[in-house]
Amino acid sequence: MRSVLVAITVGVLSATATADPEQAKQLTAEAEALVTSGDLIGAAAKFRAAYKAEPRPEHMCNSGVAYHKAKDLPRSHRYLNQCVTMGGSLDASYRENLRKVVDSIEQKLVAGDFTPIDIALEPATAVLVIEGGKPYDEELVGGGRIWVPYGAYRFFVRAPGFVEHRSEITANSHTAIPLRVTLEPTIEKPIEKPIERPIEKPIEKPIEKPAVAAGSRPSKVPPVVATSLTAGATIFAAVFLVRARGFADDAESRTNTIEDYNTLHDKAHTNQRISWIGWGIAGVGAVASTVLWLRVLRTPARVEVTSTGTGVAIRGRF
Repeated sequence: MRSVLVAITVGVLSATATADPEQAKQLTAEAEALVTSGDLIGAAAKFRAAYKAEPRPEHMCNSGVAYHKAKDLPRSHRYLNQCVTMGGSLDASYRENLRKVVDSIEQKLVAGDFTPIDIALEPATAVLVIEGGKPYDEELVGGGRIWVPYGAYRFFVRAPGFVEHRSEITANSHTAIPLRVTLEPTIEKPIEKPIERPIEKPIEKPIEKPAVAAGSRPSKVPPVVATSLTAGATIFAAVFLVRARGFADDAESRTNTIEDYNTLHDKAHTNQRISWIGWGIAGVGAVASTVLWLRVLRTPARVEVTSTGTGVAIRGRF
């Protein structure tokens, strides 16, 4: 494994140091010591830490090689693929060899019990965390494709200032599963100040004087008479309407002569006209009756209301 790492280091051109090259150098030395002791997974984690301290492609490549030697296919594919993508400063032949290794790993993933997951996260600062740390024990930044062994997983997408998103995925086939998440911003509720209301003084009620409602209701005789006439006119109209229909039915009898038909037909018309007159009188009476009854019912009676302290006294004629 050391020879592989040395070869990678020799094949990588110098990159511009940005963060802390001394810390990255120390972490690389610790990673190489773990490789010598056979702890390839621990070494890969140290190389990842070195990349965070100094983002140079050689650290990412070394991490991917360590996972590959440890037969960790999902993570070796991820980090070697990132190494090839970002390693523009790498030797062209070396990059081509790495690309072939990535293709070989992907063929094994496709043939094995692994499911690809295509990740797209918003905002750009969002990270993906898999519960339990398997198969990835670190936060995954950015999008792209990852591979997971068959099983059930719970994913958490987080970003500062946004609401955390949780999703559960069951990987059980070679069909790619899309994981597209757009986080909702956190809404901080303003602190509501209590509304100060003025102290209300009790309303003093004035002493009530006896209230008198003057007036007398009109007589009920006119509306009663009008109602009676309306009822009588209605009965009168109904009787002549029945007679008119009877004469009309008799006129339609086939046994009648022309003279009988004309006579019965004339009687039917006469009774029908009389019925119309009765209906007209009934309609006028109904309107008059309604007006008279409204006058009687809407006119208040003479009532005297007096407060007794504990109640009221009512006197009058209704």
